[in-house]
Amino acid sequence: MHISNLAGALNQINCGTTTLGDWCHNSLTPEHADAAVEGLVQSGIRAAFLHGTPYRSPDVPHPLAEIDRLLAGPAGRHPLLTLGMALQGPQYSSPDTAVADFRAASERGLVASMHQSGGEPSPGWEALRTARLFGPHTNVVHGADLPEDWIRTLVDAGVTFTATPENELGQGHGTPVTGALLRLGAAPSLGTDVDTVVPGTLLTAARVALAHQRALDHARHRRTTGVYADKPSVTCRQALAWATVEGARALGLADRVGRIEEGMQADLVAVDARALNLWPAHDPVATVVHADIANIEAVMIAGRWRKRHHILLATGLDVLKDRLCESGERLLRMMHGPDKAPG
Repeated sequence: MHISNLAGALNQINCGTTTLGDWCHNSLTPEHADAAVEGLVQSGIRAAFLHGTPYRSPDVPHPLAEIDRLLAGPAGRHPLLTLGMALQGPQYSSPDTAVADFRAASERGLVASMHQSGGEPSPGWEALRTARLFGPHTNVVHGADLPEDWIRTLVDAGVTFTATPENELGQGHGTPVTGALLRLGAAPSLGTDVDTVVPGTLLTAARVALAHQRALDHARHRRTTGVYADKPSVTCRQALAWATVEGARALGLADRVGRIEEGMQADLVAVDARALNLWPAHDPVATVVHADIANIEAVMIAGRWRKRHHILLATGLDVLKDRLCESGERLLRMMHGPDKAPG
């Protein structure tokens, strides 16, 4: 847990991310959670540690004693960390359990994040709506294929959505929620979901979300008029907001990060637009959205440089990479056996 979180967070910084939401649903024990938090702290990234558990019986509530323990420790006191709850949510919990979990998050003032994808809401959704537990501190990850009446209900309540477009399209979650939100005047935040499956670059997620939604809109226009649309339905400026302002809002951090203005934290990313893939930079917003990891020149988090002159400012990277490799090989041996590990 420590190695994966440390390596994953450093990779995110290197790719131009200042803040991440760690949807950590592998906290088997307090020691697992502490190791995950330690990895985030050691990396220097700003993070919301969303404490989760492996999926369990629908009637088993979230371990609140563990949440309170974490609140009293580094996850509740560190200047770059906030704590949230990665709940099983109504898709995987009974109505009573879902209500109890979301009420516990509300009482503690924590972001309550849940997964939902691939179909109709379960009865627990109606129970949460009846209990009026949907609000600005509720975050829906994916939300793919939710009926539009439910999306409207959630948007009206101030609920945020986090789309992970490359992962959702590649792993069968359903159609990303981007278009449904835009039609209601709302917008998603973005995530990469699983760095072992897709690139851990948020700007790639922004481009995939942008291209996918434009493709859907072009197809709809062609069915209506017989030709493609002559201008984009979604702009690069919108996609940049999904990766910045909306991300901060989803994690309950919009009063601190996500924008460059007086009173906000100094979380900055410098993009080197002199490279051939970005030159000449006629439109700075489009230039940033089309940037890749090679263009991320510098990253500042809370006023401290974490990457400078294209170099990640972290010590012991070679040792960390060796430990990460050893950890991965050990897990493969445990999964497949010494004689069956994939070559």
